[in-house]
Amino acid sequence: MSEAKAGKEDWERQEEALIDEERREALKKLGKYAAYTAPIMLALLLPKKCLADSPCRIEPCGG
Repeated sequence: MSEAKAGKEDWERQEEALIDEERREALKKLGKYAAYTAPIMLALLLPKKCLADSPCRIEPCGG
């Protein structure tokens, strides 16, 4: 194996390791918000759906 080819492969491995580390850090940060996403989306979307389903919009939803 030539020295240039070995150097290129070593550089590629280092680059992949850096990308993997950056990806892990990003997923770690974004993973904290995953627990909040579904309940917030439900809170935002349910009142609109409930109002759209009700025949009379004077009564409060669920009443």
